[in-house]
Amino acid sequence: MRRATGTADHRQERSLFAVLIKQTWLLPVATATFVLFVGGPIVAVLLFSVTPWLIVPFLLPSFIVTWLGLVVALADLLQRPARLFPGGRTLWLIMIALFNVVAFLPYWLFVARRPRLSGQPEFSVDSSERSACWRSRTSS
Repeated sequence: MRRATGTADHRQERSLFAVLIKQTWLLPVATATFVLFVGGPIVAVLLFSVTPWLIVPFLLPSFIVTWLGLVVALADLLQRPARLFPGGRTLWLIMIALFNVVAFLPYWLFVARRPRLSGQPEFSVDSSERSACWRSRTSS
């Protein structure tokens, strides 16, 4: 049985993405939370000889905020037009997947803060422009 494209489930999914992609403020917060809640206790253990068990209770808030930041970043990656990604969408997808909390801040600075305006210049060259450029180089 096929569902119609405008079903309530589909609209709810779109509204969830709409809510998630507006929460990009969470990306720098996730990075700061990671640094404070994980890096802080590690520094306290190393420099001040505090018990290593101090690290464990601070991991949970950092894990939750990092996970939420990952969800927001991936939702934004999927919904943002491909022409708005400096370096290409695939590059940012790989960076978020491999370095997640470390890549949140650069992603927020270079991609997420940019408005989704249609008049914004493109960052990547499409294949027709690339092939025309290649032909002009090889023919001269």
